[in-house]
Amino acid sequence: MSVQFKRATRTQKKLRMALMGPSGSGKTYTALILAAELGKGGKVALLDTERGSASLYSDNFEFDACQLESFNPQHYIDGINAAAAAGYTVLVIDSLSHAWNGEGGVLDQVNKRGGNQFTDGWGKVGTPLQNSLMKAILEAPMHVIATMRVKTEYVVEQNERGKSAPKRVGLAAVQRDGVEYEFDIIGTLDIQNTLTIEKTRMTALAGTIINKPDAKLAQKIMAWLSDGAPAPPSSAAPTNTSPATVQQPTATSPVKEDLREKRGQGIAAMNLVALNGERFNVKTPATSGVQKTFEVWRDDKGKVHCTCLEYVEQSKADIRFRCEHIIAVKHWLATENSKTATPQVENPIPAEAQTNDPELAKDLETQAQLTALYTEAEWTAAAFADWLATEYHGMSLNELSAEQALEVIEKFKIAIAETVF
Repeated sequence: MSVQFKRATRTQKKLRMALMGPSGSGKTYTALILAAELGKGGKVALLDTERGSASLYSDNFEFDACQLESFNPQHYIDGINAAAAAGYTVLVIDSLSHAWNGEGGVLDQVNKRGGNQFTDGWGKVGTPLQNSLMKAILEAPMHVIATMRVKTEYVVEQNERGKSAPKRVGLAAVQRDGVEYEFDIIGTLDIQNTLTIEKTRMTALAGTIINKPDAKLAQKIMAWLSDGAPAPPSSAAPTNTSPATVQQPTATSPVKEDLREKRGQGIAAMNLVALNGERFNVKTPATSGVQKTFEVWRDDKGKVHCTCLEYVEQSKADIRFRCEHIIAVKHWLATENSKTATPQVENPIPAEAQTNDPELAKDLETQAQLTALYTEAEWTAAAFADWLATEYHGMSLNELSAEQALEVIEKFKIAIAETVF
């Protein structure tokens, strides 16, 4: 096969935009404002997963809606194909998050799949479904605006003491990691309906903050999309979820490599790596709180392996690929080799707080347990206080009862897991 290069030129294209934000931030309304302007002279369609909430705006905008009762990604794909066949100019997907974590979504189908979760669950169902859905969105012959819910995102960084500690860095989409890189423009809406452009291929829009975005934004985007030669007609066939048509990712971007490095550091920092004979067990709690364990080992030829699906898939194309679990083992070993003896605290409850009152003693014990937990996880007292105040409406640690503290312990364990997953 002959490889040839030719001069790159601008061509007109269809918009791929994602709007992220918490409930009440105006994602649906903003999407419809933009869709109405982009769709002038044409028709707007909306895939509704929010129980008909978009129809509340039918007095303000003219659009056709299809309400999805199940969030199977194939139903999304069918809706996208139907909108394309009907000649709609713009499609709003409200919201794309349900295709990931809703009933019938990717996570639900993987969890319900029998057999090995990695080869049968993710290998045969989860990854092909997700890839097929994104393929349908990217190849749709119309503008696509997708809304997504958000969750708090953390990364693990070196603190002032030189130790790894989680740091809140903002909001992440409730969707598969890295999904935002599929879109031309991605913006986050806050509760005041202020839009911050987080990532864009439209350089004039980079870093823009817009209070209550309106049709003027859509006009600017449309001018950018229309710049260039007419795009060649699309020859893409309707998307389905047959594994034969799914293209598995083979390239590893610097962004993904950096994310895996930070996750690996976080796993090691939380001491979720354990040596078991000649293999390492690496625990990676999921966002649902269910803990998964993968094995990392070195074969007779010195090559390192992992049982996770990401390693199995990516190492076929890149023998140097290292998943977050392998990276975690590397950091864990470095920490173990450099450890120095540290004095153990016999009683985490301060002496001045000792009491003969059984109920008060129980409260102090659970509070001390929680303190030990966030300290072990390398959280500072200030970071933990911030998390607690956010989750428990301004309460502080010493205001918690024993029962509340036990509940916080379980919830905080999940929060720790989400700092790196």
